[in-house]
Amino acid sequence: YQRFFDQYRDYHKRARIFRPDVLLILDECHNVYGHLEELSEFRTMVESTGCMTYLLGLSATIDSFKVWERDNFINFMGGEESRFEISLPSFYSRWNNANTTPVLKMIDYVPLRYKLADDEMEELKKYDRKVAIQAGRTTLEDSDIYTAAIQRSFWLRGLRGGVSSLKAYVMSHLDGISRKYTIIFVQTNEIAEEMQAFITKQPNWNPEASVYIYDYTRNEEYHSYALDQFKKNAGFCLLSERMLSEGFDLPKVDMIFLHGTYKSPRDWIQKIGRAIRFDPEEPDSTAEIVDVVFCDTSGNPLPLEKERYETLMTISR
Repeated sequence: YQRFFDQYRDYHKRARIFRPDVLLILDECHNVYGHLEELSEFRTMVESTGCMTYLLGLSATIDSFKVWERDNFINFMGGEESRFEISLPSFYSRWNNANTTPVLKMIDYVPLRYKLADDEMEELKKYDRKVAIQAGRTTLEDSDIYTAAIQRSFWLRGLRGGVSSLKAYVMSHLDGISRKYTIIFVQTNEIAEEMQAFITKQPNWNPEASVYIYDYTRNEEYHSYALDQFKKNAGFCLLSERMLSEGFDLPKVDMIFLHGTYKSPRDWIQKIGRAIRFDPEEPDSTAEIVDVVFCDTSGNPLPLEKERYETLMTISR
């Protein structure tokens, strides 16, 4: 996208000569949020030649904590009537399982329920009220990044009970994890470092396996080494506090742990996408998705967890 935004004005010179109709396909279109001014200028330049511009945006995570950016993008693309959505359950039932060669693997879903204590529920209600107040505002500053929703997410997934649930499952399934290609998505780099130390100190952890932290703040050489090690070593466990989902070539992932969100309440779709791509060399293989699900004091998934929980339960074997 950066190359496009650096070069689109130069394209206008050719457009005036060749006068083409343009089909612009925006893959992972949520990455253009905040750049509608440039896209509008590009469309105006092309159409000033008497030609047409057609836009198609693709995204698994169009929903964002920056709700006004999402809404502005949808309006730019023609409004809700131009939006077509395919749910994961409908994709599995109507397309994937009907194909001779599926696109996606079958899923084994393991929800790790963490019930909030009474005092934690009271704290959550305070965050819920802040989110409701912010969502009800008629205007938002460009610098406002839907702070309340992000703060609520960080607070919830920073609860020690959730981290403890994650550790307990890892410890009891360490033999299996040490033979698989695993990515553990966590909320912060601090939790990633804590989990790395916890895993490598377990007496039954395979010493030939590795645990590496994908730290988005590090340079590209660091990233490349982490991904190279992942491809070479069975039993490689990669911990990430960011999505690690777009533009990375990870040909084989067996297992995903979900404990955290960053840009979107639906970024879990991008995360499980690393493991559910069909493997023609192992057509019977499945993707194991282990998910820390935060629940109310009765054990029911919280409203902000419910869509993910119900979707993964529906498509699980």
